[in-house]
Amino acid sequence: MVDKRNGTFSGIIWKFAERISAQLVSTIVSIILARILLPADYGVVSVVTILITIFNSFVTGGFGNALIQKKDADELDFNTMYYFSIVFSLVLYSVVFCLARPFASFYKNQDLVWVLRVMALRIPIAAINSIQQSYIAKNMQFRKFFFATIIGTVISAIVGITLALRGAGPWALVAQYLTNVIIDTIVLYIVSEWKPKLQFSIIRLKNLYKFAFRIMSISVLDALFNEIRSTVISIRYSATDLAIYDHGTKYPNLIVTNINSSIGSVIFPALSRCQSNKDEMRTLMKRAITFSSFALTPLLFGFATISNRFVDVILTSKWNGSIPYIIITCIMCLFYPMHTINIQALIAVGESKKVLVLDVIKKSMHILVLCFSMYYGVVGIAIGCAFVSIISTFINGFYSKRLFSYSIWSQLKDVLPYVITSCIMSIIVMIFDNYLLFHPVVTLIMDIVIGMTVYCVLAIVCKFEQLPYLIHKIQGIIFK
Repeated sequence: MVDKRNGTFSGIIWKFAERISAQLVSTIVSIILARILLPADYGVVSVVTILITIFNSFVTGGFGNALIQKKDADELDFNTMYYFSIVFSLVLYSVVFCLARPFASFYKNQDLVWVLRVMALRIPIAAINSIQQSYIAKNMQFRKFFFATIIGTVISAIVGITLALRGAGPWALVAQYLTNVIIDTIVLYIVSEWKPKLQFSIIRLKNLYKFAFRIMSISVLDALFNEIRSTVISIRYSATDLAIYDHGTKYPNLIVTNINSSIGSVIFPALSRCQSNKDEMRTLMKRAITFSSFALTPLLFGFATISNRFVDVILTSKWNGSIPYIIITCIMCLFYPMHTINIQALIAVGESKKVLVLDVIKKSMHILVLCFSMYYGVVGIAIGCAFVSIISTFINGFYSKRLFSYSIWSQLKDVLPYVITSCIMSIIVMIFDNYLLFHPVVTLIMDIVIGMTVYCVLAIVCKFEQLPYLIHKIQGIIFK
């Protein structure tokens, strides 16, 4: 869909299948665990994740992207970044290990010490995994991601649920978290054509590190801000409030991950391949944004519409506090396709410095708004975050008109039809929901079926090219 070559679209389908399958399993497991565990159990892991996410972003944020962006990256480049990433990650893990006790003392909970130290093992594992993933992505071998992710997700799900039923509390989440990434890394090693060799070059490291450092800085800034926000919620309010907030943002973000991130993961290597042809890049950007919006917008509108019934039926009433965060996050995520593709395009042409400058501006805005919104409750923080994220979409598109002749206003015009049809779909679902007097589970299923049917009918009436094109291409891949 985002390229004339079937290989790119095939990559999107495999990446999308990977995310859908993995997130379907993860969502089911998450719902089961949410019914077994208490918000306080999630609160312990949410607090620990604050620190781990920041440190993990150092090893996953830039090294792999530098290898993908470099047109002529060879075996020596991959081996150099592989060993550097491992050594760097071990240093970071040592720092986290030493910080565990002060971190636990800060939160006045000594149970956090070993939870943090064990969960932080993800950092060196992720360093290995990120280089494996960059090789597979660069060579557009996304089918291999599918098998690695599914195996890891299923095994980790079994481990997590088993421990939760045995009363392991937060350790069930820790075990699930680590098992997933360990199995994923092992399977990728088995299926990947690339195997590390004893090669290393300081010169290659210097050439790659400049680009990688900027992208890593962006990733770290993102992680820092997200965790600053989480820290503010956990300290000013409580760990339970943080768990409820995280649950509210979690499910809309699953939708975004399934679609937007799947396309973004494939479009970046595709854009990097044609970085010298701005016309082709503009075409890729337009098709990626419209395809993402076509798939993502109705899901977000629909989820916001049925959020009350979803929480009541699936998560139970103890998670009712997450409903406002689901709605706010759905609104915020509507702009993610434009956000992602504009940034991917800038990185693909080597403009990492511009991306870093834009990110500093956006994060400064986020911090200022957070300082103001924190006095208006957790909902106030969520609204402030959504407001700045929407404004950030326009900031991300600042260079798009100049570099690719594709302004943010043109992008908004391209996605407007999907917003209008999704609004109509949501109104129809709400009307039917008010008159459906069935069992809550049956009503929830009917809401979903009605929403899907209405949107598909509207897509046919409005002659959206994405629907028949998507069906045709999927058939071509399946029956090839």
